[in-house]
Amino acid sequence: MNVIIHYPKTKQGIEELERKVASVHVEAVRNYIKQLPCPKEQKLELLESIKEDTKTTSM
Repeated sequence: MNVIIHYPKTKQGIEELERKVASVHVEAVRNYIKQLPCPKEQKLELLESIKEDTKTTSM
């Protein structure tokens, strides 16, 4: 199967694509954590840990 991808060429288009990709990643992580067989409190701790980690690595 061949797939042709047309990437955006403008700065605005690239930023929009980045936002959409980030949104898909967030949703995937959220769904994965929701399905984990652990208590809700542990899931919340994991989410907070991820949130803090992304703050420190994005700077």
